[in-house]
Amino acid sequence: MLAVFRRHAILTVFTIVAIVLVLIGWWVRPDVELAPATRPEDSVMPAPDSGPGDDGAESRSTSTGDSGPCNIEREWLAVENFDDALETYRTQVEALGKFAEVAMVGSKNADEIVFAASFSEGRARLDQYSSAIDDGLRSPYLLWKAVISCIDHIKDGGKCPIDDWFEMLSTYDAENSEVWMQLAGYRFQQGDHRAGMAALERAANATGTNGYWSRDLEVYTNGLVASGAFDRYDALGYAFGLSASSLPSYKLHADTCIDTKMTDARRLDWCEQYARNALSRPTTLLSQSIAESILRFVHEARGETDAAAAIQAKKRQRNIDALNNVPREQARMIFLRQHPELMDVYVSEIETRGEEEAMLRHRQRIDEAGLDAFMTRCRNELAAYAEAVRST
Repeated sequence: MLAVFRRHAILTVFTIVAIVLVLIGWWVRPDVELAPATRPEDSVMPAPDSGPGDDGAESRSTSTGDSGPCNIEREWLAVENFDDALETYRTQVEALGKFAEVAMVGSKNADEIVFAASFSEGRARLDQYSSAIDDGLRSPYLLWKAVISCIDHIKDGGKCPIDDWFEMLSTYDAENSEVWMQLAGYRFQQGDHRAGMAALERAANATGTNGYWSRDLEVYTNGLVASGAFDRYDALGYAFGLSASSLPSYKLHADTCIDTKMTDARRLDWCEQYARNALSRPTTLLSQSIAESILRFVHEARGETDAAAAIQAKKRQRNIDALNNVPREQARMIFLRQHPELMDVYVSEIETRGEEEAMLRHRQRIDEAGLDAFMTRCRNELAAYAEAVRST
């Protein structure tokens, strides 16, 4: 019985797992060229003539073996036995689907309802939210998830009580700019300019900005751990995949504030105010990018070309820095498997510091935990392993 795999959230998680395994495959195969490092010594990759099976990964397993600190042979075998790895994940996910269906259905806890609803699709998911709302549950988080799901459902041609849920959400989460931006975009899509402008004004003047991404990570991680199918480290990895599958539609932000037909000066002012407020608050990198795009558009619409170019240059430099940092970031990901407790600290800081600052602090903690020594040790082990393979 594999019906559970047809559900959108499960497919997303499974895709994330497959991508991760493929990436591991890239790390161990010397014939794949990666982005160049800023400094050659920053990469854990072996020299191009290294033998097959090289890998800098360090396992979290406490078992001992002959493969040394980087556990090269164990990691290589894990990639070679791809079918076995998929079967393991299939078993875990199937158990997780049953857990969500049985253990959490009927719950009066908003977090548990959201977790269970994540493993349903379309009408079934909306029915779970609708039942909870009809029972009087008014959690801003649950209402937010219901509205986001409702918007997606309408986009696919379905129907749901979007107006009623928007009214509840705007009452219980009235100072969240993201609520009003979603409503503004929805109204502009409907052609209701007056209602769209009213919602946009509220978005510009709201005192908070919360897309509930960090809450999603917490809810999904706790639910996955509670299922008994995952330890906390693996649960966090899956939680990132689940949360990515349930992001709000930022197209509504674009419909509100990135409209080439826009001529209303008040609308530009409110879009600018919203963007500047969002950029001044803890937020996700995606929300930050959206706000920067809105601000750039406002500058361009006003003919402020230098200000628009400065925003674009900043975004371009950020992308260049990210590409140059790829080899060292790969090393951090491998090293993190030996220090999963650092991931908890990172996730806990996202809500209070925002994703960008939390990520910078996260990288610094990994480096301070001994990344350079780990990379040196792995390079030496990779060289020894490659030599052993060549001599056999």
